[in-house]
Amino acid sequence: MKDWFERETDRRFDVRKLGQAEWYLQSRITQLADYSIILDQSRYAALVAGRYLGPINEEQIPISTRVKYASPLPSGTVFTKEDCSKTYVDVLKLQEEFGFEYAAAVGSLIYLMNTFIKLTCSIRKLAKFMQKPERSHFTILKYLLHHMQCHRCSAEIKFYSDIKLSLLYQMMVETGNTEHADARIILFTDCLDTAKSTGGYLTFMKGGVVDNSSHLTGLVCHSNCEAKFCHATSGLMGSAFVRKVYNEMLRHDSDRPLTIPLGIDSQSAMDTANSHKETSRTRHIARRYHYVRFAQMNSETKLFKIDGTRNPADSMTKALTAEQLNEEAAIYQTEVDP
Repeated sequence: MKDWFERETDRRFDVRKLGQAEWYLQSRITQLADYSIILDQSRYAALVAGRYLGPINEEQIPISTRVKYASPLPSGTVFTKEDCSKTYVDVLKLQEEFGFEYAAAVGSLIYLMNTFIKLTCSIRKLAKFMQKPERSHFTILKYLLHHMQCHRCSAEIKFYSDIKLSLLYQMMVETGNTEHADARIILFTDCLDTAKSTGGYLTFMKGGVVDNSSHLTGLVCHSNCEAKFCHATSGLMGSAFVRKVYNEMLRHDSDRPLTIPLGIDSQSAMDTANSHKETSRTRHIARRYHYVRFAQMNSETKLFKIDGTRNPADSMTKALTAEQLNEEAAIYQTEVDP
């Protein structure tokens, strides 16, 4: 594969081979002796936090401060449309008071979502109020920056040369899903139990996250089952692109069949996907949301039950405690905060 790639590159481009990559766009690339790879944005996280909070020596941060900012968002954080400034003048006053521009700060965080996976939901929520942020948004953003400054070692993910060495594989075995533990691509989806719920998904390859999302559903769901089912559809549609890229990397046809296991923590949503019957509880769902059902019929996916407390996608949907985040982050990170 390596020789073929080099030949094709030389044929099409005038390039020089400089050996293994170590940095790419503020992301450090560490290639281990066993051919595992670590992507790390901890230095970029420190630079962003220092830009808006002031530089600090991480070793001098007190334990009490680390504990205070153990989670990305304060416990019980809820964002509503009513929490917005009335005028742009109010926003300018807040920017002067806090010492930074809200939109610029949030914008610089978005790039961190490539490897700082557990911040995805928090950043997406804050980004919704970039036009007229209110005092609470500035306060929460500053809290998030402190979390980054205290726990920037979390900004890394690891891809394993042997999937059986990954914590994802171990978690799959522990939860009774050994059948799918060594799948080439594994997808997890989850959502909040609300009508217009926040949902998200994590797509894993070789034990590391290659795609993730935290978003609102496009319709008002009538039940928890429907919300879980619709967000499973969003995740599965997103993973279709990953399937194509994976096939092309192996020099196969991009549309070559590949079953992607889909972990979901709702038995009723799984039953909806497995059943071909329309009932009074499901016939109102838009047809495009039955993509999961059709994908399973075509062997493009295989749903498996994952306990709600062990679902890695849980961090894409809500503000979790530090303990919950560390338990989930351990699956795709090489190091977990104490």
